[in-house]
Amino acid sequence: MSPCPAGIACRANVGVFFLTLFFGINFFTRSCPRFSIICPPSADRMEVRLGMFTTAFDASGTDGTPILTVAGFVSSAQHWDEFSVLWEERLSKDDLQYFRAAECAHSTGQFDGWKGSEIRRRDLLKDLMDILTSHVYRQFGCTIVNEDFEKLSGPLKNQYILTAYSLAGRTCEKDVREWARWAEKIKTRIEMVFEEGDADSNSLRKRFVDDLGYEPIFRPKKDKILADGSVVKRFVPLQAADWLAYELSLAAKKYCIGPLSGKLGPISDLRWPMQQFMNIQGVPGIYAAEEIEEVEKKLKLLGELTNWARSHNLLGAE
Repeated sequence: MSPCPAGIACRANVGVFFLTLFFGINFFTRSCPRFSIICPPSADRMEVRLGMFTTAFDASGTDGTPILTVAGFVSSAQHWDEFSVLWEERLSKDDLQYFRAAECAHSTGQFDGWKGSEIRRRDLLKDLMDILTSHVYRQFGCTIVNEDFEKLSGPLKNQYILTAYSLAGRTCEKDVREWARWAEKIKTRIEMVFEEGDADSNSLRKRFVDDLGYEPIFRPKKDKILADGSVVKRFVPLQAADWLAYELSLAAKKYCIGPLSGKLGPISDLRWPMQQFMNIQGVPGIYAAEEIEEVEKKLKLLGELTNWARSHNLLGAE
């Protein structure tokens, strides 16, 4: 079993057992330095360490698509604020109220009428990428191959409230926590923000509460008008997370389950946004057949450990 993360007592507790069983995953992006933080040039490293950190995660795909990806970035509250102002200023130049990668790629939604306007699209994406890469510290991501996830035992899924989305989101949280504590010695809790429109949010919320003792934050990536007419303001960093999740899913479809599976060539073969994302610190990963088999083995071990602890009256209140 993996060691307990720093700061978490190793008591006989179902949540702690589950928490320690989340593990590393195979990487399909290139390897890069794991234990370093890249701050914007204007940032003071010590101030960044002591500041409030916030993540922004979004999903691409559902449990009904071949691939589901949860991905996003971490930055400080100050740099997210700066990012949001610059991002929306750039969108406004093209009369856009928000950015959604799929709409941009297929000239739908707000990008209706952009078909054939490749110079305009390229200029927008370059400007947005410059804003993004100068304000985020690290990327995180987890892709699930749904065909392989479906092979996971049904009773285990029900027992541990596992869906493709909750597994991917929970793995991203684990990677953020390990980076913060082990790599950067960050002691303050990092706000975990997920896009509120993603499916299976309840399963992810339950996993957080059972494993970590708190709920993730769910916010919209574009303004949401409630029935009473009030507006829930958008959390702009989620639009950047949407872009990363979209590109990771496309890469996974092409190089992990498609005709080019296992045949990733030079970086220049990747789409331009994916090439740029690979320059950001962090190594998103994927759960395919081998990793899902390992998940099942560890969940079965968890059950055995829990039963043993219960038989010896070692479990606290569940």
